[in-house]
Amino acid sequence: MKKSLIALAALSAIAGTAAAQSSVTVYGNVDVNFGNSAGANGVKSSAMGDSGLSTSRIGFKGVEDLGGGLKAEFQLEGKLEATSGKLGTNATTSTFTGTAATAVTVGTTYTPAGTVSSTSTNALFNREAWVGLSSATLGSIRLGTSDITGAQGLDSTVGQAGNFSDASSNLGTDVAKVVRYTTPTFAGFSAQVGYANADATTTTESTAGKLTSVYGQYEAGNLGLYAGQVEKKIDGAYNQKESTYGVKYNFGFAAVGAYRSVRDAATAAKAGTEGKFTQTIYSVSAPVAVLGAGVTAHGVYYKNEYDIATSGDLDGYKLALSKAFSKRTTGYVAFVDQTDKKAGQTTNDAKTYLIGVNHAF
Repeated sequence: MKKSLIALAALSAIAGTAAAQSSVTVYGNVDVNFGNSAGANGVKSSAMGDSGLSTSRIGFKGVEDLGGGLKAEFQLEGKLEATSGKLGTNATTSTFTGTAATAVTVGTTYTPAGTVSSTSTNALFNREAWVGLSSATLGSIRLGTSDITGAQGLDSTVGQAGNFSDASSNLGTDVAKVVRYTTPTFAGFSAQVGYANADATTTTESTAGKLTSVYGQYEAGNLGLYAGQVEKKIDGAYNQKESTYGVKYNFGFAAVGAYRSVRDAATAAKAGTEGKFTQTIYSVSAPVAVLGAGVTAHGVYYKNEYDIATSGDLDGYKLALSKAFSKRTTGYVAFVDQTDKKAGQTTNDAKTYLIGVNHAF
């Protein structure tokens, strides 16, 4: 009896230790706003929207201590549409059927024979769905669905204003079949390399759709420097590239940031009609003590440029005030003024007013 009690106590201690070494966290964000806008071509509308300040989402993440400085990690995260209750988003997978291909574009017919068909399915955890290992001395590796490189988050990282400083979608944002390695941080510097398998499969072009990336950052005190490049294989003759750069600095009384992304045309054939795309963002944020504790003012200027005149450039600015009611809850008001120079629009200037609440949990 005594031995049984001792054995039971030992097992309980082991189980307690194992539980203490692993943890799972449920987290998320709910952001809903009401907006009034007067858009291009004179269209006016009022509507409730999602993700004004920060993207609404829900997720699970966990870590297990494997001993010797090694940890197992996972993350599952999906976009949440709070205004409708929808979780996740539609994801498209492309499949090639045929004998040869010169390009991989959904719906295109090839010579001598072949087509790329697409299947749309609901992806519940469309933002993150990966498992990996991490070590303070060896770095970390993740496998699954994720951004292929840290460069995809640079717009908000240096923007000082959450989604108000977001860029358009970058190459390699929230893609499937990712392998991503991140080095440990040495004197403020860290780097990443990434690879994503092709969505489409072909007989002769098995690597079409493949993405590769490289990224580096330096953070020390109030300064942050960032740069990365993603390359996507379109077909046997063309690779699309996007290079992204960012810098931020916090002066104490105000934080400033600058972002620039340069993306090639999707294919050589589109270079004459679509052209190279460049996006530039400058931002500043500063506490406004006169309006009360937790109030911050944000200003963002952004410009989208094409090297083909017919594509039409776009530029604008965003002004916002946010009020942190607690560590989790923030209210905000914002004004957006945007000029769209695309041909055929009777009114190029669009103005939007927003008021919303963001709650993180």
